[in-house]
Amino acid sequence: MRLRRSVVRAAYRTLRELKLSDTDPTRDIRLPRRAVGDVRPLTEDETIDLRHHASFVTRPSRHGAAAALALAGGHSGEIGHVRVRDLDVENRRVWMHGSTKTDPRWCPLDNWGFDILVNRARFVSARQLRPESGPRARLAVSDRHASDAALQARVCVALRDLLTRIGLADEADVKPSSVTAWAGVETFERTGHIEEAARRLGLRSLDRAAAVIGHAWREQTPPECSPEVRSA
Repeated sequence: MRLRRSVVRAAYRTLRELKLSDTDPTRDIRLPRRAVGDVRPLTEDETIDLRHHASFVTRPSRHGAAAALALAGGHSGEIGHVRVRDLDVENRRVWMHGSTKTDPRWCPLDNWGFDILVNRARFVSARQLRPESGPRARLAVSDRHASDAALQARVCVALRDLLTRIGLADEADVKPSSVTAWAGVETFERTGHIEEAARRLGLRSLDRAAAVIGHAWREQTPPECSPEVRSA
């Protein structure tokens, strides 16, 4: 349902941009919430909006890089540490170094994320005073020295700016981690395996992965009648 709605919304968004239509028949469709806890993943159409707003810039920005890394599966505590050398252009993936709560891993990049990060890597490398410093340049934040907490805060500011641009600033259950959670949802819907979503997000607990993507996997419908009752 979500994918079909997103495709239709994308089509009507394009028609509006081309001045061919000013309607959207999917505007009032409401689907069940995915959130299990206090944070919900972005929906597919919200992700499309996020990509649009991150792309409409005059030069490769940190906002676009932060969005691309989050949509690849990076958490706010990891994104600030990603450097140009962590981008594997040949295999279209990026290395996440992990944190105290997540495992190091390769995260795949879709076409949009790949283009954003490649252009950002060229931009930040060209700004280095010494060519040999290019591979060490950070992709989503400045190269100024900062603590882990400060780097994470900078990433969160960039992602919150984008969420504000697409009109989600007032939704209490939408946070920077909602962008990352979308990557887990995408992986789970594509593979059907919660463990693949956990690997994509670097999470060590399947319960935690299920909570992040809003999948209540422990809920089961009780049988109408247990074997003991039937035998009685």
